Amino acid sequence: MKMSLSNKQRMTPILFRSLYLCIFAISLQACVIAETTPEHTRAEYAKTHMVGMSRNAVVGCAGDPLRTELKDNGKTEVLIYRVEFIQKRQTTGTAVRDCEAHITLKDEYVTALNYKGNTGGTTWNQYKYCEPVIRKCVAHLEAGD
Repeated sequence: MKMSLSNKQRMTPILFRSLYLCIFAISLQACVIAETTPEHTRAEYAKTHMVGMSRNAVVGCAGDPLRTELKDNGKTEVLIYRVEFIQKRQTTGTAVRDCEAHITLKDEYVTALNYKGNTGGTTWNQYKYCEPVIRKCVAHLEAGD
């Protein structure tokens, strides 16, 4: 089937729009990757790799928790650690960033690790302020101890 010149002219803007959308999507993904910090990466790593650690190992690498909570009639224990940062900025004043790491244990072993707080991070960088809590634990895991 032969296309008339007017059909070719109509197709050209559509092709360019598609090309621009592809370039935009690739650029956006590159920005996301560039924004992820090593601290966020370690904190994200800990969420899956600390599962199965014993309570003693966690306290040994993270220290004593700020507080603990018992749930499910004492069958589940949550160790809660907190980190707080104060950032002083000339233009916007002081910003407080904090993170609570909630390490859930069942039968003395980690079943989950969750972070909460005002981290001020973006979706791909939200855990960077939580990293100090688990830093030594990640080092322990990576060393294979």
